[in-house]
Amino acid sequence: MSEAFHIRNLSFCYRSYPGLESKPLFSNFSLDIPKGKISFFLALPGSGKTTLAGILASLIPGYTGGELSGNTDTGADTGIVFQNPDDQIFCDTA
Repeated sequence: MSEAFHIRNLSFCYRSYPGLESKPLFSNFSLDIPKGKISFFLALPGSGKTTLAGILASLIPGYTGGELSGNTDTGADTGIVFQNPDDQIFCDTA
């Protein structure tokens, strides 16, 4: 079975800001998820689950910035639904 996601030696670090030094969130991380399999990530808050989902959906680093290196093969038909889907469909107006 071929992989839907193939990641090798992924390293990612959000950009640093004055007074707030950024450290790597991922360092030499590798992952294969086979096509047709349902997978989920369970980890503590702040551990990088949302960042990894953004990388798999090709949203990071394009929309957030940061430094990404490694080999990521995620396919063209990858999307993401946030914890509260209304936040990505609707926006409040003043």
